[in-house]
Amino acid sequence: MRHFKLMILLALTACAPKAVTVTVSNPLSVNREGEVVEVSAALVEQFKGAFTVTGAEGEVPWQLTSDGKLLFPATVGANGSASYKIAKGQPAPQDTLCLGNIRPDRLDDFIWENDMSGYRTYGPALQKRGERAFGYDVFTKSVTYPVMNYRFDKKSEMSFHLDHGNGMDSYGVGPTLGCGTDALVNQNGELVYPWCYVTQEVLDEGPLRFRARFTYSPVTVDGKTVKETRVITLDKGSYMNNVSVSFEGLSGKTPIVAGVVVHPENPEAYACGKDDTGAWLGYADLGDRNVGQNGNIFVGCVFAAPVDEVAYVPFTPEDLPQRAGAIGHVLACSSYAPGSQFSYWFGSSWSKAGAVSTLEDWSAILKSYQEKFVKPLEIVIEK
Repeated sequence: MRHFKLMILLALTACAPKAVTVTVSNPLSVNREGEVVEVSAALVEQFKGAFTVTGAEGEVPWQLTSDGKLLFPATVGANGSASYKIAKGQPAPQDTLCLGNIRPDRLDDFIWENDMSGYRTYGPALQKRGERAFGYDVFTKSVTYPVMNYRFDKKSEMSFHLDHGNGMDSYGVGPTLGCGTDALVNQNGELVYPWCYVTQEVLDEGPLRFRARFTYSPVTVDGKTVKETRVITLDKGSYMNNVSVSFEGLSGKTPIVAGVVVHPENPEAYACGKDDTGAWLGYADLGDRNVGQNGNIFVGCVFAAPVDEVAYVPFTPEDLPQRAGAIGHVLACSSYAPGSQFSYWFGSSWSKAGAVSTLEDWSAILKSYQEKFVKPLEIVIEK
């Protein structure tokens, strides 16, 4: 009987889920706090959805994604490492801070946000009306909880163009790239602006990551009909959205740019830089309402691969009347090869949120993101 009981105990022990240790290493000489890391979701299949992730800071939130990843935030010191244990258990509840959805009540605007900022891309109903709004829009935030849907729900009672204590919409986009949109360049050196999305699909929604796929209206580039697809990813705690862009209809390498619009109210408030690993560009926008009273909206892009050039490019005298008062873009110039993905990051901050006060602050943040994207946190898994 004792032998039989021992066999049962050994069998139960063999079947018990085994904890997994994930060691996260930081190759940079700067601290990295709450940075979302990815491992294969196959690591936790044995736990059947009931598991915890614990590090030196205690239990941390996690998310399983539609593309087979387990996400959790890691905090790692400069040139250091940190260990996280994944074990069977009941995780603590988490608020969803990264989310997005379509607003058919507002001309198919698609809005999304995390705890840092909110964004909008324009939809088919607006294009059908003929309004030319091409780029990404920014909704500033001074709180960490979701506010975008609340603002749209309450728009008949209170304008979201005014700050009611949590931020506002005062960023001007119009017929420009706005906050970080891409555009192909034709043989005449002209930007072929995208218009509004045609389809949208939410792939993942919080608590740590929002991800969505968009297809856009076809454009004509040097006589070819070209269709664009973008997958946009925004993580908790990040100023930066990642966007992965692909095109159908191109037969050869084509110049591509991505950047931010410059307005006449702050014509020289931009900065940029590049090296052999990538580039960054930023701008301090004063907004399009009550200029000077709503703080600075800091916008920018980061590239973790070499680009050909990064610079301020003013609109030509011929193009200027078509850009609703904007005077140019700060652009990074590269090229797109058919069948590939053009990946980069765009994002924003707001001086009234408290963390970023000057263009110098914002430039330092963009440079740090470039370093982090070029040298991501390194993962070792011990089963």
